[in-house]
Amino acid sequence: MKFTNNEWEIVKHRLESDCTAETLTDDIDITTIPGMFMYNKIVDRLATINQHNLDLSVFVDRAIIEDCCNSCTFFADIDDAVRRGELSRGKKLAYFRAAQSVEEKTGYSVITY
Repeated sequence: MKFTNNEWEIVKHRLESDCTAETLTDDIDITTIPGMFMYNKIVDRLATINQHNLDLSVFVDRAIIEDCCNSCTFFADIDDAVRRGELSRGKKLAYFRAAQSVEEKTGYSVITY
């Protein structure tokens, strides 16, 4: 699956915060072999995932994208950014359209508030 630059910017915002890693690995018991395997698989994938190599048929990729969509904070201060002149209204609307496109592509709701 491929994302446009605006779509990926929304997803990447969560990835860059390390929150996805924490969320996906919090409940893993790394004292067991399956737990350590899953932990390593998630951490390794987070280090290599990008807008061109995402594969929603892979469980880890699906879990990563689901977290990025369902826990999105990209839009939290978007109105303030427009008021401060850091972002145009047109670009804001483009991001909202991109969020809708991410939802259509992945099936996961993107938080836009």
